[in-house]
Amino acid sequence: MRSHGEREGFRLVDISTDESQPLAQVSGIVGPRIGKYKVNLKVLSSFAVAAFSHASSHSDIIAVDEIGPMELLSPEFRTAVHSSVLGTDKPSVCVVHKRFQDPLIDELRASKNAIEHEITFENRDILPGEIAEDIIQYLTMRNASGAKT
Repeated sequence: MRSHGEREGFRLVDISTDESQPLAQVSGIVGPRIGKYKVNLKVLSSFAVAAFSHASSHSDIIAVDEIGPMELLSPEFRTAVHSSVLGTDKPSVCVVHKRFQDPLIDELRASKNAIEHEITFENRDILPGEIAEDIIQYLTMRNASGAKT
């Protein structure tokens, strides 16, 4: 969220419905502070959790951009990530900062199906294709192993 070229906050967007709610703002929100922003925990515990629930039941892939310090202030958000991403065999694409440390992020990275990609200036244009190939390969392997049982 920008005003006159200055960042004033961040929005959560449910890409399946295109609905959005303010995640954090410089002013106008009551909540814990991360830097100059106050984080809207109510939006994380209701809107974000509902988006995870909808994606889990209606989408082929879960996409989360991003799982960071603001989002992880919410226990409900953490639970939703855990159940929607780690608690299913549905492919997920989750963006986390390379050096961010948190037990949930560590668990995501350690998942047997996790594939990490570092986004750089040099690879940012080809990376979406590589991630799509990873997802197709995962689905192919999952379907092949499921067909045998």
